[in-house]
Amino acid sequence: MILPTITSNINLLSVGPTNPLDEYLTSLRTFRALPCALLLPAHGSPVARYHERIEELIRHHEQRLDLLRAACREPRTAADCVPILFSGNLPVHQYFFAIGESASHLVYLSEHGNLRIDGEFPWRFAMSMRGEAIP
Repeated sequence: MILPTITSNINLLSVGPTNPLDEYLTSLRTFRALPCALLLPAHGSPVARYHERIEELIRHHEQRLDLLRAACREPRTAADCVPILFSGNLPVHQYFFAIGESASHLVYLSEHGNLRIDGEFPWRFAMSMRGEAIP
C-alpha cells in the first residue's frame, strides 16, 4: 500500500473495485491521519518518513491525473495513455500493469466528472463537458 521508493500498482481489473484509484487515495488520506512514526513496508527497509511518503504518493497520482486530463482533449484508450504515464520500452508483463493502471486513472477521472466514456468497449475517454478539477 505504502512503499518507500516505488508506487503500488493500482490496476483496474474485471473483478474487485470499480474505481480502485479512488479507494487507494481515500485509504492514503485515512492513513495520513494515523499517528505513525515508522513505516514497515511489504517491500524494502523501514521508513521514518511515513507522513511525507503518503504526501508523495498522493502528489504522484495527482500529477498523473493532470497528465491524462490534458491528454484526453481527444478521445484515448487506456493503451493510448500508457506512453503518457510510463516511459521507455516496457517488458510485456509490465505493459499489462501499465494498461491497468492507466485504466484506473481514466475511470477515476470519469467518475469525478473530468472525462466521459466515449463509445463502446474498448472504452475511449475524452474531456467531459464539465471538465472540472477533481476534489
